[in-house]
Amino acid sequence: MFRLFHFICTVACVAASMQIYEMCPGTSFYIPHSPEYDPKTSDLYFTPQSGPSARVMVLNKTQPTDSHYMFKDETLFIFELRESDTGIFSWSNHNKFHTILKLVIKDCAEPKVVVFGNQLKLNVPPEAVMLQFVRASDQRKATIWPSSLFNVSKGYIQESYWYQQITYADRGFYTFCKTNLAELSKIQVIVTANVQYLNLDEEDHLEIYVPIAKASVSVDFTALEGKKYTVISNGYATEEGTDHFHGRIKMTSRSGGSAITVTDLQRSDAGRYQIFDGQGNLLAVWLLRQYSATSYYVYLFALIPVVLVILLSVCVKKCCCKNTKSSPTSNPAAASSEPMPYNAVEIDEPAPTNRTVTPHPVDTGPAEATPSAPSAPSALGSSSDHQPQYQLKGFDSSAGDFLTTSPLSMDNAAANGDTSVYSSNKLTW
Repeated sequence: MFRLFHFICTVACVAASMQIYEMCPGTSFYIPHSPEYDPKTSDLYFTPQSGPSARVMVLNKTQPTDSHYMFKDETLFIFELRESDTGIFSWSNHNKFHTILKLVIKDCAEPKVVVFGNQLKLNVPPEAVMLQFVRASDQRKATIWPSSLFNVSKGYIQESYWYQQITYADRGFYTFCKTNLAELSKIQVIVTANVQYLNLDEEDHLEIYVPIAKASVSVDFTALEGKKYTVISNGYATEEGTDHFHGRIKMTSRSGGSAITVTDLQRSDAGRYQIFDGQGNLLAVWLLRQYSATSYYVYLFALIPVVLVILLSVCVKKCCCKNTKSSPTSNPAAASSEPMPYNAVEIDEPAPTNRTVTPHPVDTGPAEATPSAPSAPSALGSSSDHQPQYQLKGFDSSAGDFLTTSPLSMDNAAANGDTSVYSSNKLTW
């Protein structure tokens, strides 16, 4: 019981004290000198995590046993790390092993998403001499470049790039390596379904190219009302597919793949077409959309009120602007109502004289009772002042006609030395 407890404590202490380092493939790593580990008196061992678990000596005192390692300045260097370098390093002195660290080579692959049926384009490093492929489905490794190392190569190199048309079978890891299998770059290819949109009103037929053999293709069609049909199975039209499309759907073989064709498109053909391979992988989705003619009228009717409101606003704005521009000349009363500046002008006039105007009697013949003629109204109007009224010179009330008298002229009055002045307290200048 005591030995079991001692073993558990030892393992726990070692695990707690062991340092773990994670590195990417193709990089370098070093194990420095430490007080616990002295290369001059101890040997260095490596226990791989995968493959044979036997402990292997990698450094005999200061002499490396593998060209993969180099000892310099009391430090062990490991160049161009590989996946096989994942494991535990320990040193030994008199057959007693002490763990130094654990090295983990992690996956540093760069993900790259490629649409099914499209072309993969990878940059080839200048030092690369081969391209290895590990399939995601079964982890099987193969060298696909150069083609002499592999019977069938799916791609080719052109201007330092690797080109390859992608299917679901091509999902996995692509690694460019040196001659010693040191990793230069690693890419993880992820394949997604190809999604396409088509307008039924703009097409008279539908043709879908699939880069796989005809016998591996199946097609499901979902109509707009939601009903689903399997219209093609293993490369041939099914009974329900023939009934729904009335014999207008078929599958044919093409160079490098196959094609699905629907002729004489109708309104009932609108919907979703899903293409699968033999393993059930979704290869492509084609959406055939239908635009009803009535929708255009709905948009038109909705747009008419907006246009009318805009036109009405423009008309009202123009009318307001026109009235504003024409208001100073079209309304003279408003313009004349503004106060005008008064400029006093000095006029030389004769000194006013207070003089009583005596009417001249007119001989009318024998005295008779005649009605008195109404007095003519003054040209200046009546005044409410209790002052002497201004009498127009030369007006004879008995004659009833003031046009026969001398003209009203200031010059004539001044010449005759006769002036009449009207004064009032209600007139101010």
